Amino acid sequence: MKKTNIILILIAMLSLLGLGAVVLFFGDTEKLPEQNNTGTLEDYQDNYIADENMNKEIVVKVEEEFAEASEIGIYTAEFQSLVREKINGLISANTYTEDHPLVIYNPFLTNSQSLYVYFETEEAYAVSYSVHTPEADYEDFGAFTVPHRPDTSKVHEFQVIGLIPGETNMITLRLMDVNGVVKIRRFYFYNENAVAASTIELKTEQGTKEVENEDKTFSTVPASNEQVAEGMFVVYPAANEVSPYLRFYDNDGVQRCEIPLETYGTKRMLILDDLIFFKVSAEKFVGINRLGEVVKIITDENYSFGDDYCFDKNNDILVLASDKRQASVDDCIIRINRVTSEITELVDLGDLLPEYKVKCEKKDGVQDWLSLNSIALVEGNRVMVSGDKTDTIIKIRRLYNDPKITFMIGNPEEFKNTPYTTLFAQEDNEFEMHHGLNMITYQPYDLIRETRHYICLLHNNEDFEYEKRQEHYAYYYRYLVDDAEGGEDAQGSVRLVDSFVLPEVGDNGSIQWYGDHLLFATDKKAEFYEYDNEFQLITKYSYKEPVVEKTEEEKEQEEDYPPADATVAFLRVEKFDFTGYYYNEEPVIIQPAETELEGAESENE
Repeated sequence: MKKTNIILILIAMLSLLGLGAVVLFFGDTEKLPEQNNTGTLEDYQDNYIADENMNKEIVVKVEEEFAEASEIGIYTAEFQSLVREKINGLISANTYTEDHPLVIYNPFLTNSQSLYVYFETEEAYAVSYSVHTPEADYEDFGAFTVPHRPDTSKVHEFQVIGLIPGETNMITLRLMDVNGVVKIRRFYFYNENAVAASTIELKTEQGTKEVENEDKTFSTVPASNEQVAEGMFVVYPAANEVSPYLRFYDNDGVQRCEIPLETYGTKRMLILDDLIFFKVSAEKFVGINRLGEVVKIITDENYSFGDDYCFDKNNDILVLASDKRQASVDDCIIRINRVTSEITELVDLGDLLPEYKVKCEKKDGVQDWLSLNSIALVEGNRVMVSGDKTDTIIKIRRLYNDPKITFMIGNPEEFKNTPYTTLFAQEDNEFEMHHGLNMITYQPYDLIRETRHYICLLHNNEDFEYEKRQEHYAYYYRYLVDDAEGGEDAQGSVRLVDSFVLPEVGDNGSIQWYGDHLLFATDKKAEFYEYDNEFQLITKYSYKEPVVEKTEEEKEQEEDYPPADATVAFLRVEKFDFTGYYYNEEPVIIQPAETELEGAESENE
């Protein structure tokens, strides 16, 4: 195939961390073979090798304006507005094209493995990118970008993620027009913003099992015939990690994003359209767009944010919270309006269980009587919550108007001598009740009868007093519950329909159904696993990292102080399909609307 080499210049680059960079940019234009133009990113990969004599290296002097701004705090409106104004100023003052794009390293300081890219084109293009490390053996990472402007594919503004710190990264941009003609532009980027080396690539192990051959010998074969599902894993850090970051890993176990937090304790991330939502501290909730820009910052003087949150039926956010005006903690459900950021209290569990709450003692002036740690939307105005102080699942109906408890699942002995023992669901079959609730999730069962559904949970197999481990393993449970029979005030019923033995967990860990795969994470071993729907292991991921060294006094206060070679600590792991947020599966070309015909009658005339 004939290729025309041309020298291209990358002219603009900013750094907020005071780091230098060497950038090399070159490209070509080519028409793809007809049979290869089938619409996936792999179809547009090329084997182009540039003539080294045509390479041009540009040493960019890093601008310093943003360095002091970072002291304001990343998750502040002041800092984010300052960065956006600076970027808009550059765009207004300069012309950026595919040959001379604006490229900024991590301008919003929300992903140390990313570049902000902006340029405009005369024609409409679908843009894809790939990240290749020519001097290291990492798999290429890339995707089609999601158009950030909903009305045109002539303005290209996106975030390149997946850079490998400490390595030379070759970024290839591919611009495909409506006829399948692809322009290719490449540049190299290197920075010394080092992520801890032990977190960049996880150890991966394929699940295996022994099978007996016809000759009575045994062979080791894959435990599952399936591959891990497409997506990225998000690891939530624990308090004894060196630095609080959300870390994203691809299916090869390579870290592709690193998002900083203000403090520890984040256990959940929500995605809706072009925003991801999560708490960066107990006092602050944020929304970040696909460029890495923080566009929502939510705080409230009356509430602190707890362990878990979920979307409700209107895609507002239900959050477990503490009311700062009360001595009790982790016993409220609040709603954050996704559009206005207004916060409304929906449920105070102390109002639903007052005779139990009054029995619980305070310690140092704080009443941690329920310790809600998980929430799941059931249907409409129903939710389930769990609390690890009582090992109890509580289902609440009429969430928005006079909420009531539908039933509870757990050990009723914890609530003896209160009127709430009658709320416990009746067991339909014989099973050992869960001990040590870490996480619950909802699964529908009967779309006609919304009150019949599954509850999936991880329990850490601790005894009720949390004093000692019964056995060195945990359990996945799936309950089938039904609260419809007998009317609104019925206790309901619960049946154990699935159980699966898992490796040991500590006070955290997580489970998640991702399609028909089960994801399990253990904080005790700092490992996570992806299983198929028959609970056969597909792949295990693990890594080690030094933890913060603690004083002898701190060690005495913590029974489970990790040794010096302990694995990196995390609270939960989830998997997400970032299609529509970070990337598209297929090329998208938006043609600008045609301008109004000359002489056409105006609506305002």
